[in-house]
Amino acid sequence: SVVEPVPQPAAVVRPAAAPAVEPAPVTASWPPTAASTPVAPPPAPVPLRAEALFSDEVAHRPAARSPASAAVEPAPRLAPTAEEAAEVERFVAEARADEARRIKRRRVVAIAAIAVVVLAVIGFVLFRRSAPAGPVAQAPEQAPPAAAAATSALASALAAGGPAAPAPAAPAEPPAAPDSPEAVFQHCMEEGARATEQGDFASAAVQYRRALGMKPGSLEAKEGLGGAIVNSSGSAGNYAEATKLLTEVLRADAKRPRAWLFLGAAQQFDGQYASALESYRTYLELAPNDRWAREVRDVVKVLGPEVARRGHAR
Repeated sequence: SVVEPVPQPAAVVRPAAAPAVEPAPVTASWPPTAASTPVAPPPAPVPLRAEALFSDEVAHRPAARSPASAAVEPAPRLAPTAEEAAEVERFVAEARADEARRIKRRRVVAIAAIAVVVLAVIGFVLFRRSAPAGPVAQAPEQAPPAAAAATSALASALAAGGPAAPAPAAPAEPPAAPDSPEAVFQHCMEEGARATEQGDFASAAVQYRRALGMKPGSLEAKEGLGGAIVNSSGSAGNYAEATKLLTEVLRADAKRPRAWLFLGAAQQFDGQYASALESYRTYLELAPNDRWAREVRDVVKVLGPEVARRGHAR
């Protein structure tokens, strides 16, 4: 077998260190370059260490700072004096007070605006719901001339006199004591009928109201008060009150012709022509020969076509 020779590693040749260069000596016999002006010889080169060239000493050496380039330390802050602190606090307090006043003024203005709007709405609602200030004695303006004339004739006939309601029948039992509620009621009813016969409808209304105070459910007192209000052309009360009283009477007893008569008059004077026409017709059916039947027929002749034309006939 053939044995291969083992290669030997090559010898490492290290470079020889360069010898240090010594500066040339300066001799005293060095002649100047000019005779008139002596020139200083150049400075001798500074030898460098070989190990310093291959180290990080030069790269990491901090640069020298001159006194002029050194950072100037800031002057320490001085604490404010008591006067300065008080002045700052006063300024802050005034600013806060001004802001509070501005906010308060804005709130007052906003509340005032809201109050004005609310009052306007309330006033509008009350205006829409308000009733007429007082009863109208004469016929309403919407009535035709013929109806107005017939209404005036009926009002004159009603105010001419006569009992507004039939006098209450005499009680079968013995008369009550003079100071008893029954005796006071009877006295008020008699005085109301007497005032009605004399044409003093305001006094009659007062007496009938007193009788109702004694007996709130008395049909005679309600009918008498309703008739007194109608006969007084609304001066002793409003027509709405008369309509309410007479409606309560007829709801309890529908066979009272005078109650139907005064109810129709109250409705007509209040502008309720269709309802008045029905009440007048019922009155004429119950009492065709009554004292005011002729005037009522005249009113019905005028109101009938007018109500039918307006489309309010039942």
